[in-house]
Amino acid sequence: MFAIGAPQSEITCWEIANQGRARGTAICIGASLEFLTGAKKRAPIWMQRLALEWLFRLLSEPRRLWRRYLVLGPRIFMIWLRWRATPKARLASESVAIPSDDSVRIPDRSGSSKQHTSGREPRP
Repeated sequence: MFAIGAPQSEITCWEIANQGRARGTAICIGASLEFLTGAKKRAPIWMQRLALEWLFRLLSEPRRLWRRYLVLGPRIFMIWLRWRATPKARLASESVAIPSDDSVRIPDRSGSSKQHTSGREPRP
């Protein structure tokens, strides 16, 4: 587990994976341990439900988080907009092949495999 802040945990995991020696699964948990131990207070439930926990954290630690949340964070929207504007043909050539529905088998509780049926026509 990587309990370091974003984006350091994601960068660290990416570097480890690209060295080719990574084994297992990495989980970037950020401040979760601090919340679980009570070292940091979580946002009130109403703010969590409205997806405003980031605002609570910004108001709780403005000197530490203002740049991350107000300067660096919004950049993702421009990246997303550029990605959306990419022609679909180019995206399709770069995408990973997804098996058609008729090739997907899901093991049942007995361990035998059953054909997955989604109720949709198989993809070509």
